[in-house]
Formats: sequence, C-alpha cells, structure tokens
Amino acid sequence: MPNNTDRIGLPYILQSQSQKEVTHNDGLGLLDMLVQAVVQQVSLNTPPASPVLGDCYIVGGAPTGVWVGSANKIAQAITGGWRYYTPFNGLSVFNITDSTIYRFNGTMGETS
Repeated sequence: MPNNTDRIGLPYILQSQSQKEVTHNDGLGLLDMLVQAVVQQVSLNTPPASPVLGDCYIVGGAPTGVWVGSANKIAQAITGGWRYYTPFNGLSVFNITDSTIYRFNGTMGETS
C-alpha cells in the first residue's frame, strides 16, 4: 500500500504506525491549504517578512531566501516556517490580490 493518496498526496495512516496523530495532522494541514485554495500573491520570489499564519503564496520562478528550491510551488506560512506543495495539473487557486482564478497546467496561468 502506498504512503500517500494518488492525486493530492494526503498521508495514509499505516498499520502499526507510531505517532498516528502526526500523520493525521499533516493531512489536515494539506486539506486546509488546498480546499477552496486562496493565495495572497502569484509569482512572488521573496518570502514576506511577516506572513500571517495560514497565508499561501505561489512561489515565482526565481525564489530567494527560504523559498530557494521551491519554484512554482504553493508556500503556506505555518508555525516555525513554511509548508510547500507541488500543484497538480488542473488545480485552481483564487488570488485574493487581483480577484483572479489561476489554474495550474505546468505553470500557474490566469483563467479569469
């Protein structure tokens, strides 16, 4: 049996696994990020200095600082740092800054 769901990558709780609450909580965090996904900004390369916990951003193509290596991912501010998610084709997010929906198809493209 795989460790994660096929599309979103939610972690499965495995038989005889210790600390099941860690796996479960990680899955809840991913759901919190992706269900009705909202981002503060698209193609941002520099992490905000004081992000609000839970705020998400689409990392640009030339990230700096702690975002290096996370180009085109969704970055969510969490306690102690950032959670990153690689979008799947067809994932839509609402950009709160310009009230536009973006859909991932290899890159994050504007749809409306």
